[in-house]
Amino acid sequence: MKKLKLTKNRIIEIILVIIILISLLFILLPILPRVFYNVEHFTVKRNVDQTKILESEKIPDGRRLVIHLIDVDSQIVEGDEVGVLDNQEGVWLQAGQVGTTSVVIAGHRFKYLPPNRTTLYNLDKLKNGDALAIYWDGVKYLYTVDSIFEVSKDDISILNPTNDGALIIYTCSDETLLKRIVVKAIPN
Repeated sequence: MKKLKLTKNRIIEIILVIIILISLLFILLPILPRVFYNVEHFTVKRNVDQTKILESEKIPDGRRLVIHLIDVDSQIVEGDEVGVLDNQEGVWLQAGQVGTTSVVIAGHRFKYLPPNRTTLYNLDKLKNGDALAIYWDGVKYLYTVDSIFEVSKDDISILNPTNDGALIIYTCSDETLLKRIVVKAIPN
């Protein structure tokens, strides 16, 4: 009888361990893709000169924002408001004229997730000196990240035109939508 009781307790322990392991798996499952992505992309790609890659790259058709370091290759969509992104994937040209003035581009961070290449999910991973490009009707415009900062969702100062031809890219900072991550890049 005593031996049978120990066996029942042992079975209960094993079941509890299995339940705990399955629970841990469900907790870690959403995090693992980001960990693998970060290890693969941000350790390997930072060692490659992104500017040289962009300089040698063939110019694609249309209008595109390309940031190889964070796997962005997105069409640039024009329209009166960010709602244009509800009907098509891409980033939104909110203000300015590419090649003549400063330019402001906005995009989704959480609507699409990597490996989707239109998402700005990893915009916060950029650092000063990182390279990016805008391809606009057969012309390549190369930029270098100059600064990265956060602003409140109500801060419209990032929309103000500048004389330096800067590229401003912004997206939501987190799921609360209260702040924006802003990357300012200057032309090469």
